Amino acid sequence: MGAIIGTQLYRTETSPRYFLGHGFALGYLVANMVVVSIQWVVLKRANDRKAAERERLGLGLLTEIGDAEDFQGDEDLRWEFQL
Repeated sequence: MGAIIGTQLYRTETSPRYFLGHGFALGYLVANMVVVSIQWVVLKRANDRKAAERERLGLGLLTEIGDAEDFQGDEDLRWEFQL
């Protein structure tokens, strides 16, 4: 998609400054930074919630909690998101 959109945004009429193309690229980068920042906050809160629950139960991160069949995916207390 980038190649197709790029040919429409970087027009020869706007050379050499290409305000339209650079504006869209800058907007996309800023939007990307916002999304990544929000995702970081959400995952940090999830890790903190799991750490508090492990502490409340007196468990460590590497403590065995049940069997392998009991693994609850992302909600499992043994699972932490890498930030």
